[in-house]
Amino acid sequence: MPELVATAPSQVFTWDITKAAGPLKGVWYHAYVIIDIFSRYIVGHTVERAESAVRAEELIRETITRNGIVPRRCTRTAAPR
Repeated sequence: MPELVATAPSQVFTWDITKAAGPLKGVWYHAYVIIDIFSRYIVGHTVERAESAVRAEELIRETITRNGIVPRRCTRTAAPR
């Protein structure tokens, strides 16, 4: 299992999408969150009506830009299921 280690903020981010109940029965929202694993701060988030790969990519790009990160090499790992 790969292990990502951060020794300072903005080195490694992780993200997740969680379903959140809406105001009416059967209405669900999708809460996206991006967390800096060093500081444990939420560095990006959005709530959407539907899950979307396009919106997830936009959120990741916005978060990278807002945090002044210049990508050198991206590492992607899958969460254990």
